[in-house]
Amino acid sequence: MRHQNEEAERSMQLRMGDTLLGSIIVEERDMPWWLGRFEAAPEFDSVRPLFDDWSRAVKAADDGAMDAAFNALRDLGLVIDRADGAPISRFFLYIDADRVRLRY
Repeated sequence: MRHQNEEAERSMQLRMGDTLLGSIIVEERDMPWWLGRFEAAPEFDSVRPLFDDWSRAVKAADDGAMDAAFNALRDLGLVIDRADGAPISRFFLYIDADRVRLRY
């Protein structure tokens, strides 16, 4: 039997205001990271370039580009809603195609 908090952390939704951008399905934990699958909603396309910039900057270990990309994403006011309704507003989120890494 799963603990209620564990269930709440298995499936989460990425939102920008009232707009659903996609679902995060946690498949494993590699503390402090949650790893899994990202199922993009059609509305994710509006922010995909910013996540692509963030991913490229991290892979290149370019501090200036990472700061700029992180700030652009932070300024969107993104929130992750857990299944139990608890919102997460401070997090690191990497989305690469349909794979996701989350730390909060």
